[in-house]
Amino acid sequence: HLISWAEMPIALASNSRSAAVEAELIDVGEGIHASDYEGKDVAGRLVLASSPQGKGRIELVHRLAVLERGAAGVISYRSYYPDDFPDLVTWDHLFTFEKNERTSTFGFCVSKRLGRELQALLRNGQKVVLRADIKADLSPGEYGVIQGSIPGREFPDQEVWFIAHLD
Repeated sequence: HLISWAEMPIALASNSRSAAVEAELIDVGEGIHASDYEGKDVAGRLVLASSPQGKGRIELVHRLAVLERGAAGVISYRSYYPDDFPDLVTWDHLFTFEKNERTSTFGFCVSKRLGRELQALLRNGQKVVLRADIKADLSPGEYGVIQGSIPGREFPDQEVWFIAHLD
């Protein structure tokens, strides 16, 4: 297998839906512009996209490929990190909107190394067929918040806040 939620939960984009898909992979470059899809039939296929951070992320690729053009799902690798981190997998999420009577499907985030390997196979004319088995649930859950307080000695009536999130 290429990726596994059990081994790397961050690989499955948040808000992905359940699916059992076997489909051909097609490279759409960044996948964030309508022009990335010109001359490409993505309907029923999985799209491979570099979906850079500053230009739209996986959600935009999902909207353009899945909701507007009928693709089965998205495989995304971020192209904005330096090559010093080729195995870095970044977290991302999908919005759960529907469009054109199509519901959201799923997205996987893979490393730049894996994304480029898949891209090279496609560029060399190889047919790549991938299978995705996802069991996902969109339901209310719990989100733990950790709070702490360390009173200061010199200025105990003043506060300094540090805030972070899980990803």
